Amino acid sequence: MTLPNGNTVSTLANGEIWATIHPDGVPIAIRLTPDMPARGQFQTLIVQNLPESNIVNAPQSAETVVWGNCQSKTYEYMGSVFYQGKMRSGPPTGDDPTPPEGVTRRVEPDSPMDHTFHVICQP
Repeated sequence: MTLPNGNTVSTLANGEIWATIHPDGVPIAIRLTPDMPARGQFQTLIVQNLPESNIVNAPQSAETVVWGNCQSKTYEYMGSVFYQGKMRSGPPTGDDPTPPEGVTRRVEPDSPMDHTFHVICQP
């Protein structure tokens, strides 16, 4: 399904539902779960491409687990896995995901995370 601004919602062969949005023209994929749109807390995966690098074999994309709270508009990064290809294609670059940061962040207006919250949270 194609939404305004080139945003899409698609179902993968494994049944996962993903929304792809383009804040600032950069694609971000968000895994949707049956409890979305959410009113309170949620957990999701966010996949985005990393900036180009001149480092040989540098990862090209990252999948990050996010815990969020729609009411307080806060979130925490719970860990990331880096991939050799764009948008989570190719094998992961490391054996283990990064650990949780243990930092709660506020959603900044008009940031990529703000656009993500608009997809996940009920208005």
